[in-house]
Amino acid sequence: MDFENTFLYFFSTIPQVLSGLIALLGVFVLFKFQSIKSAIVSFGRQTLDYLDEDFILKISDDHINSMKKNLQHGIVRNDQETVASQVSGINTQLKKNVDTNSLTKHQESILWKINHNNEIQFNCLTLYNTISGRTKIILLNSGIVIILSLIFLLIVPILTSEGTCLLYPFVGAGIILIWFGYCIVETIKIIKTSINRDY
Repeated sequence: MDFENTFLYFFSTIPQVLSGLIALLGVFVLFKFQSIKSAIVSFGRQTLDYLDEDFILKISDDHINSMKKNLQHGIVRNDQETVASQVSGINTQLKKNVDTNSLTKHQESILWKINHNNEIQFNCLTLYNTISGRTKIILLNSGIVIILSLIFLLIVPILTSEGTCLLYPFVGAGIILIWFGYCIVETIKIIKTSINRDY
């Protein structure tokens, strides 16, 4: 009976702790995603302002004009994917169409800023995809650990009954404990990444 109570406590605690960690992780990840989206849209708005420079307006490239309109729509809709892709496209087209030899220092500075905005947005999207991918993996692993813990919780009375080998619940508890530790370590890593404001 002592073993049974111990295992019941162990297998009932694991799901509760993991559920709390998942909720905490969700808060940090959602905050980070919102921060990334705001940064991408902000740099897109900044790029749009740079495109109003006189020397940019003289470029009669249909691709740039079309991407500029799409960028405006992306900013209005707060669509980070559209904003980032349009800034990247505009940056590429400017490199192709602008004669850098005839630019003033101010114009060179504007082109550098647009290119810099593009790099920052790329880093933002990379970070977004990294956090998103790692979070999905943790959620999947945590879900499996919770389900296994609940299954063991139901069969603990059978596994600890007289005449049954106690090795099975110990092996099960060991596997779940290692898996649980992995989930905690990875969750902490994602939270630390979410707190970091560098892109």
